[in-house]
Amino acid sequence: MFRTSIKAAVVALALAPAAAGAATIYPKFVVDGANSSVTVTQTGGSTICNKCLQVKLAPTLDGRTFAPTAVGDKMAFGFLRWKILSGFASDMTFSVSAALAFSKPDPAKAPVGGIGQIFTVNGQITGGKLQWTNPVSKAAFKQGSWLGVTFKAGALKKVNQVKTSRVVITAEKLLPVPIPAAFPLMAGGVAMLGGLGLLRRKRKTA
Repeated sequence: MFRTSIKAAVVALALAPAAAGAATIYPKFVVDGANSSVTVTQTGGSTICNKCLQVKLAPTLDGRTFAPTAVGDKMAFGFLRWKILSGFASDMTFSVSAALAFSKPDPAKAPVGGIGQIFTVNGQITGGKLQWTNPVSKAAFKQGSWLGVTFKAGALKKVNQVKTSRVVITAEKLLPVPIPAAFPLMAGGVAMLGGLGLLRRKRKTA
């Protein structure tokens, strides 16, 4: 009777943490730099220089991993790198469309669009600005979770100075990662065998 009670207690203790932990494992969201994009199109102004504005994806974008543990968790990082190149004179307005892509837990994209303007005179008087028209976007995943994606804008002030515009991602909805039904039982069985083995060793040494 006493031995049976001990075995039952070991089984209960082994299964409880495994079952509880299975419901709190959330997906990791991995940024896909290869499928993220940015396109700038001149919409007006007079430009006397070749490619006065350079826009690239941030080099540290690909592979960034967001591993939230609760709804509301956030992560911020650089998204685009802007640079006004030197030129005799330029006055340009432009539109920009971009997308932040994810590869995991499954492919998804958060699109964004905006407008901007730059001007420079002989590389001495320089200015510019970027304004997103829809700064708050969304990346929805087939897994069921989704992220809020907020794109940050800003001013472009100096020739040949790199300006990084950032993005903030927020866990708005999180669904647990599916785990095979047998996993908690397997974990509990391993722990149970270890517990019973310990009891046998104690009896032999007693």
